Amino acid sequence: MKSYANRRLNVRTLSVLLLLAFIATPVSGQADDFTPQEKVDNNIFTHLDLGIVLGTDGIALDLAAPIGNYVQMRIGFSYMPRFEKKLSFQAQLGDTPESRYDENGNLILDADGKPIQTRFDKMAALMADITGYKVDEYIDMMATPTFWNGKILVDVFPFKKKNWFFTAGIYVGPARVARAYNTTEDMPSLMAMSMYNNIYDKVLAEEPVISYNGTGLELPPQVNDKFIEYGRMSVPIGYYRSNGEQYRMVPNEEGMVKAEVIANIVRPYVGFGYRLPISKDQRTLFSFNAGVLCWGDPKLLTHDGTDLVHDIEGVKGQVGTYVKIVTAAKVYPILNITFARRLF
Repeated sequence: MKSYANRRLNVRTLSVLLLLAFIATPVSGQADDFTPQEKVDNNIFTHLDLGIVLGTDGIALDLAAPIGNYVQMRIGFSYMPRFEKKLSFQAQLGDTPESRYDENGNLILDADGKPIQTRFDKMAALMADITGYKVDEYIDMMATPTFWNGKILVDVFPFKKKNWFFTAGIYVGPARVARAYNTTEDMPSLMAMSMYNNIYDKVLAEEPVISYNGTGLELPPQVNDKFIEYGRMSVPIGYYRSNGEQYRMVPNEEGMVKAEVIANIVRPYVGFGYRLPISKDQRTLFSFNAGVLCWGDPKLLTHDGTDLVHDIEGVKGQVGTYVKIVTAAKVYPILNITFARRLF
Protein backbone atom coordinates (compact mmCIF):
# COMPACT_ATOMS: atom_id res chain seq x y z
CA MET A 1 0.00 0.00 0.00
CA LYS A 2 2.80 2.35 0.91
CA SER A 3 4.53 1.66 -2.41
CA TYR A 4 1.29 2.28 -4.32
CA ALA A 5 0.66 5.51 -2.42
CA ASN A 6 4.19 6.69 -3.11
CA ARG A 7 3.73 5.95 -6.79
CA ARG A 8 0.48 7.98 -6.83
CA LEU A 9 2.24 10.86 -5.06
CA ASN A 10 5.12 10.76 -7.52
CA VAL A 11 2.73 10.81 -10.49
CA ARG A 12 0.84 13.80 -9.06
CA THR A 13 4.06 15.62 -8.29
CA LEU A 14 5.40 14.96 -11.78
CA SER A 15 2.14 16.15 -13.33
CA VAL A 16 2.26 19.40 -11.36
CA LEU A 17 5.88 19.99 -12.32
CA LEU A 18 5.15 19.35 -15.99
CA LEU A 19 2.18 21.74 -15.88
CA LEU A 20 4.31 24.46 -14.24
CA ALA A 21 7.04 23.90 -16.79
CA PHE A 22 4.53 24.21 -19.67
CA ILE A 23 3.16 27.46 -18.29
CA ALA A 24 6.60 28.93 -17.76
CA THR A 25 7.93 27.97 -21.18
CA PRO A 26 7.28 30.40 -24.14
CA VAL A 27 5.40 28.96 -27.11
CA SER A 28 7.85 28.41 -29.95
CA GLY A 29 7.39 30.55 -33.08
CA GLN A 30 4.80 32.95 -31.66
CA ALA A 31 6.84 36.14 -31.61
CA ASP A 32 9.14 38.10 -33.92
CA ASP A 33 12.30 36.29 -34.91
CA PHE A 34 14.25 39.52 -34.28
CA THR A 35 12.76 40.03 -30.78
CA PRO A 36 12.96 36.63 -28.99
CA GLN A 37 12.63 38.29 -25.60
CA GLU A 38 8.99 39.03 -26.44
CA LYS A 39 7.92 35.40 -26.80
CA VAL A 40 4.97 35.45 -24.45
CA ASP A 41 1.70 33.64 -24.41
CA ASN A 42 -0.48 36.75 -24.30
CA ASN A 43 1.40 39.26 -26.41
CA ILE A 44 -0.99 42.20 -25.83
CA PHE A 45 0.41 45.74 -25.52
CA THR A 46 3.79 44.35 -24.43
CA HIS A 47 5.61 47.08 -26.35
CA LEU A 48 4.91 50.39 -28.11
CA ASP A 49 6.50 51.70 -31.33
CA LEU A 50 6.54 55.32 -32.45
CA GLY A 51 6.81 55.76 -36.21
CA ILE A 52 7.37 58.61 -38.64
CA VAL A 53 5.64 57.94 -41.96
CA LEU A 54 6.31 59.57 -45.34
CA GLY A 55 4.22 58.79 -48.39
CA THR A 56 1.39 59.61 -50.73
CA ASP A 57 -0.97 60.24 -47.82
CA GLY A 58 1.40 62.90 -46.50
CA ILE A 59 3.48 63.02 -43.33
CA ALA A 60 2.22 60.96 -40.41
CA LEU A 61 2.93 59.86 -36.85
CA ASP A 62 1.94 56.31 -35.91
CA LEU A 63 1.78 54.44 -32.62
CA ALA A 64 1.88 50.63 -32.92
CA ALA A 65 1.39 47.90 -30.33
CA PRO A 66 0.70 44.16 -30.48
CA ILE A 67 -2.78 42.89 -29.69
CA GLY A 68 -1.82 39.27 -30.16
CA ASN A 69 1.08 37.12 -31.22
CA TYR A 70 0.36 37.70 -34.90
CA VAL A 71 -1.60 40.96 -34.85
CA GLN A 72 -0.58 44.59 -34.39
CA MET A 73 -2.73 47.71 -34.07
CA ARG A 74 -1.66 51.09 -35.38
CA ILE A 75 -3.26 54.46 -34.73
CA GLY A 76 -2.00 57.67 -36.23
CA PHE A 77 -2.54 61.03 -37.87
CA SER A 78 -1.46 62.02 -41.38
CA TYR A 79 -1.30 65.46 -42.98
CA MET A 80 -0.72 66.31 -46.63
CA PRO A 81 1.61 69.32 -47.00
CA ARG A 82 0.22 72.09 -49.19
CA PHE A 83 1.52 72.46 -52.72
CA GLU A 84 -0.06 74.23 -55.67
CA LYS A 85 -0.74 73.41 -59.32
CA LYS A 86 -1.91 76.07 -61.75
CA LEU A 87 -5.06 75.56 -63.83
CA SER A 88 -5.92 77.92 -66.69
CA PHE A 89 -9.38 78.74 -68.05
CA GLN A 90 -10.16 80.81 -71.14
CA ALA A 91 -12.98 83.33 -70.94
CA GLN A 92 -15.37 83.76 -73.85
CA LEU A 93 -17.91 86.30 -75.05
CA GLY A 94 -21.20 85.06 -76.41
CA ASP A 95 -21.90 81.57 -77.73
CA THR A 96 -19.22 81.31 -80.39
CA PRO A 97 -15.58 80.79 -79.39
CA GLU A 98 -13.00 83.01 -81.05
CA SER A 99 -9.26 82.72 -81.41
CA ARG A 100 -6.44 84.91 -82.64
CA TYR A 101 -4.87 81.82 -84.19
CA ASP A 102 -5.84 79.60 -87.08
CA GLU A 103 -6.01 75.80 -86.98
CA ASN A 104 -2.27 75.62 -87.67
CA GLY A 105 -1.44 77.85 -84.72
CA ASN A 106 -0.56 80.89 -86.83
CA LEU A 107 -1.58 84.38 -85.72
CA ILE A 108 -4.43 85.71 -87.88
CA LEU A 109 -3.71 89.12 -89.43
CA ASP A 110 -6.08 91.76 -90.74
CA ALA A 111 -5.85 93.59 -94.10
CA ASP A 112 -3.21 95.94 -92.65
CA GLY A 113 -1.03 93.05 -91.50
CA LYS A 114 -1.89 93.58 -87.83
CA PRO A 115 -3.21 90.87 -85.48
CA ILE A 116 -7.01 90.77 -85.63
CA GLN A 117 -9.06 92.01 -82.70
CA THR A 118 -11.55 89.51 -81.33
CA ARG A 119 -14.79 90.44 -79.61
CA PHE A 120 -13.02 89.85 -76.32
CA ASP A 121 -10.27 92.33 -77.23
CA LYS A 122 -12.85 94.97 -78.08
CA MET A 123 -14.84 94.33 -74.92
CA ALA A 124 -11.68 94.48 -72.80
CA ALA A 125 -10.90 97.90 -74.23
CA LEU A 126 -14.48 99.04 -73.59
CA MET A 127 -14.42 97.82 -69.97
CA ALA A 128 -11.07 99.49 -69.37
CA ASP A 129 -12.66 102.79 -70.45
CA ILE A 130 -15.77 102.30 -68.29
CA THR A 131 -14.31 100.76 -65.12
CA GLY A 132 -10.57 101.22 -65.28
CA TYR A 133 -10.08 97.44 -64.91
CA LYS A 134 -8.23 95.47 -67.56
CA VAL A 135 -9.78 92.08 -68.31
CA ASP A 136 -7.48 89.17 -69.03
CA GLU A 137 -8.80 86.47 -71.36
CA TYR A 138 -7.17 83.71 -69.33
CA ILE A 139 -8.17 83.04 -65.73
CA ASP A 140 -5.69 81.14 -63.55
CA MET A 141 -6.67 79.02 -60.57
CA MET A 142 -4.37 77.36 -58.07
CA ALA A 143 -5.28 73.80 -57.06
CA THR A 144 -4.00 72.40 -53.77
CA PRO A 145 -4.66 69.29 -51.62
CA THR A 146 -6.31 70.00 -48.28
CA PHE A 147 -6.73 66.60 -46.68
CA TRP A 148 -5.64 65.15 -43.37
CA ASN A 149 -6.69 61.89 -41.76
CA GLY A 150 -6.87 60.07 -38.48
CA LYS A 151 -6.39 56.35 -38.96
CA ILE A 152 -6.84 53.03 -37.19
CA LEU A 153 -5.11 50.08 -38.86
CA VAL A 154 -4.67 46.41 -38.00
CA ASP A 155 -1.60 44.53 -39.29
CA VAL A 156 -1.72 40.75 -39.51
CA PHE A 157 1.56 38.78 -39.71
CA PRO A 158 0.63 35.42 -41.27
CA PHE A 159 4.13 33.94 -41.48
CA LYS A 160 6.53 32.64 -38.84
CA LYS A 161 9.15 35.21 -39.79
CA LYS A 162 7.19 38.34 -39.12
CA ASN A 163 8.40 40.54 -41.93
CA TRP A 164 5.47 40.49 -44.34
CA PHE A 165 2.11 41.71 -43.12
CA PHE A 166 -1.36 42.51 -44.45
CA THR A 167 -3.29 45.58 -43.31
CA ALA A 168 -6.92 46.62 -43.07
CA GLY A 169 -8.48 49.63 -41.38
CA ILE A 170 -10.04 53.02 -41.87
CA TYR A 171 -8.96 56.61 -42.45
CA VAL A 172 -11.26 59.39 -41.24
CA GLY A 173 -10.96 62.99 -42.38
CA PRO A 174 -12.81 66.05 -43.75
CA ALA A 175 -14.95 65.58 -46.85
CA ARG A 176 -13.02 68.22 -48.82
CA VAL A 177 -9.73 66.73 -50.01
CA ALA A 178 -8.66 69.44 -52.51
CA ARG A 179 -9.67 72.90 -53.62
CA ALA A 180 -8.93 75.41 -56.35
CA TYR A 181 -9.31 79.18 -56.25
CA ASN A 182 -8.43 82.07 -58.53
CA THR A 183 -5.09 83.78 -58.16
CA THR A 184 -4.82 87.25 -56.69
CA GLU A 185 -3.50 88.56 -60.00
CA ASP A 186 -6.78 87.63 -61.70
CA MET A 187 -9.04 89.40 -59.22
CA PRO A 188 -9.29 92.59 -61.39
CA SER A 189 -10.27 90.48 -64.42
CA LEU A 190 -12.96 88.62 -62.47
CA MET A 191 -14.34 91.84 -61.01
CA ALA A 192 -14.43 93.36 -64.49
CA MET A 193 -16.20 90.21 -65.75
CA SER A 194 -18.83 90.56 -63.02
CA MET A 195 -19.31 94.26 -63.81
CA TYR A 196 -19.60 93.55 -67.52
CA ASN A 197 -22.24 90.83 -67.00
CA ASN A 198 -24.21 93.08 -64.65
CA ILE A 199 -24.27 95.84 -67.27
CA TYR A 200 -25.08 93.33 -70.02
CA ASP A 201 -28.07 91.94 -68.07
CA LYS A 202 -29.46 95.43 -67.51
CA VAL A 203 -28.95 96.46 -71.13
CA LEU A 204 -30.63 93.24 -72.29
CA ALA A 205 -33.56 93.93 -69.94
CA GLU A 206 -33.68 97.57 -71.14
CA GLU A 207 -33.11 98.81 -67.60
CA PRO A 208 -30.96 101.78 -66.49
CA VAL A 209 -27.40 100.81 -65.68
CA ILE A 210 -27.58 102.90 -62.49
CA SER A 211 -30.77 103.94 -60.67
CA TYR A 212 -30.78 106.56 -57.89
CA ASN A 213 -33.76 108.33 -56.33
CA GLY A 214 -35.94 107.48 -59.27
CA THR A 215 -33.37 108.71 -61.77
CA GLY A 216 -31.81 106.25 -64.16
CA LEU A 217 -28.44 106.44 -65.90
CA GLU A 218 -28.28 104.80 -69.30
CA LEU A 219 -25.36 104.21 -71.63
CA PRO A 220 -25.32 105.69 -75.13
CA PRO A 221 -27.27 103.56 -77.65
CA GLN A 222 -24.12 102.66 -79.58
CA VAL A 223 -22.52 101.32 -76.40
CA ASN A 224 -25.65 99.32 -75.60
CA ASP A 225 -25.49 97.87 -79.10
CA LYS A 226 -21.93 96.73 -78.45
CA PHE A 227 -22.98 94.87 -75.30
CA ILE A 228 -25.79 93.15 -77.19
CA GLU A 229 -23.40 92.29 -80.03
CA TYR A 230 -20.69 90.87 -77.76
CA GLY A 231 -22.96 88.77 -75.54
CA ARG A 232 -22.47 87.56 -71.99
CA MET A 233 -18.94 86.87 -70.74
CA SER A 234 -18.18 83.55 -69.05
CA VAL A 235 -15.75 80.66 -68.87
CA PRO A 236 -17.17 77.77 -70.94
CA ILE A 237 -16.37 74.46 -69.24
CA GLY A 238 -18.46 71.75 -70.91
CA TYR A 239 -22.04 70.65 -71.51
CA TYR A 240 -24.79 69.55 -69.14
CA ARG A 241 -25.42 65.82 -69.36
CA SER A 242 -29.12 66.41 -68.73
CA ASN A 243 -29.94 68.72 -71.66
CA GLY A 244 -26.77 69.27 -73.68
CA GLU A 245 -26.64 73.00 -72.94
CA GLN A 246 -23.28 74.63 -72.39
CA TYR A 247 -22.18 75.18 -68.81
CA ARG A 248 -20.55 78.58 -68.35
CA MET A 249 -18.82 79.45 -65.14
CA VAL A 250 -19.03 83.07 -63.95
CA PRO A 251 -17.60 84.69 -60.79
CA ASN A 252 -19.62 84.61 -57.58
CA GLU A 253 -20.83 87.66 -55.65
CA GLU A 254 -17.32 88.11 -54.26
CA GLY A 255 -15.82 88.22 -57.75
CA MET A 256 -14.12 84.84 -57.34
CA VAL A 257 -14.18 81.39 -58.95
CA LYS A 258 -13.67 78.32 -56.79
CA ALA A 259 -13.87 74.55 -56.91
CA GLU A 260 -13.39 71.71 -54.45
CA VAL A 261 -13.09 67.93 -54.50
CA ILE A 262 -15.45 66.15 -52.09
CA ALA A 263 -14.95 62.53 -50.96
CA ASN A 264 -16.33 60.23 -48.25
CA ILE A 265 -15.45 61.11 -44.66
CA VAL A 266 -14.80 57.46 -43.68
CA ARG A 267 -12.32 55.78 -46.05
CA PRO A 268 -11.58 52.05 -45.79
CA TYR A 269 -7.98 50.95 -46.41
CA VAL A 270 -6.47 47.62 -47.45
CA GLY A 271 -2.85 46.92 -48.20
CA PHE A 272 0.29 45.00 -47.35
CA GLY A 273 3.79 45.75 -46.13
CA TYR A 274 7.21 44.52 -45.11
CA ARG A 275 9.28 45.44 -42.03
CA LEU A 276 12.70 44.66 -40.65
CA PRO A 277 15.03 45.95 -37.92
CA ILE A 278 17.81 48.34 -38.97
CA SER A 279 19.69 48.81 -35.67
CA LYS A 280 21.95 46.53 -33.62
CA ASP A 281 19.59 46.60 -30.66
CA GLN A 282 16.77 45.67 -33.05
CA ARG A 283 14.58 48.44 -31.62
CA THR A 284 14.66 50.65 -34.73
CA LEU A 285 12.45 49.35 -37.50
CA PHE A 286 11.97 50.17 -41.16
CA SER A 287 8.88 49.24 -43.15
CA PHE A 288 7.15 50.03 -46.38
CA ASN A 289 3.41 49.91 -47.02
CA ALA A 290 1.38 49.73 -50.22
CA GLY A 291 -2.39 49.77 -50.55
CA VAL A 292 -5.49 51.64 -51.62
CA LEU A 293 -7.70 54.12 -49.81
CA CYS A 294 -11.33 53.80 -50.89
CA TRP A 295 -12.91 57.23 -50.69
CA GLY A 296 -16.04 56.57 -52.72
CA ASP A 297 -17.29 58.42 -55.79
CA PRO A 298 -15.72 61.90 -55.49
CA LYS A 299 -17.35 65.12 -56.66
CA LEU A 300 -15.71 68.18 -58.18
CA LEU A 301 -17.97 71.09 -57.20
CA THR A 302 -17.64 74.64 -58.48
CA HIS A 303 -18.69 77.62 -56.36
CA ASP A 304 -22.17 77.59 -57.94
CA GLY A 305 -22.74 73.95 -56.90
CA THR A 306 -22.17 72.33 -60.31
CA ASP A 307 -20.51 68.92 -60.17
CA LEU A 308 -18.02 68.74 -63.06
CA VAL A 309 -17.70 64.97 -62.62
CA HIS A 310 -21.37 63.94 -62.66
CA ASP A 311 -23.22 66.91 -64.20
CA ILE A 312 -20.90 68.03 -67.00
CA GLU A 313 -19.37 66.24 -69.97
CA GLY A 314 -17.02 67.27 -72.76
CA VAL A 315 -14.61 69.17 -70.50
CA LYS A 316 -11.46 69.71 -72.54
CA GLY A 317 -7.91 70.89 -72.06
CA GLN A 318 -6.03 71.02 -68.80
CA VAL A 319 -9.23 71.20 -66.77
CA GLY A 320 -10.62 68.16 -68.57
CA THR A 321 -7.53 66.18 -67.60
CA TYR A 322 -8.09 66.91 -63.92
CA VAL A 323 -11.79 66.06 -64.22
CA LYS A 324 -10.82 62.66 -65.67
CA ILE A 325 -8.38 62.09 -62.80
CA VAL A 326 -11.04 62.88 -60.19
CA THR A 327 -13.58 60.72 -62.05
CA ALA A 328 -11.25 57.71 -61.98
CA ALA A 329 -10.04 58.30 -58.42
CA LYS A 330 -12.54 56.15 -56.56
CA VAL A 331 -9.50 54.71 -54.82
CA TYR A 332 -6.39 56.62 -53.78
CA PRO A 333 -3.05 54.77 -53.94
CA ILE A 334 -1.04 54.67 -50.72
CA LEU A 335 2.71 54.15 -50.88
CA ASN A 336 4.76 55.05 -47.84
CA ILE A 337 7.79 54.22 -45.76
CA THR A 338 8.02 54.17 -41.96
CA PHE A 339 10.90 54.62 -39.56
CA ALA A 340 9.85 53.44 -36.10
CA ARG A 341 11.52 53.27 -32.70
CA ARG A 342 10.48 50.90 -29.94
CA LEU A 343 9.72 52.99 -26.86
CA PHE A 344 9.39 50.07 -24.45
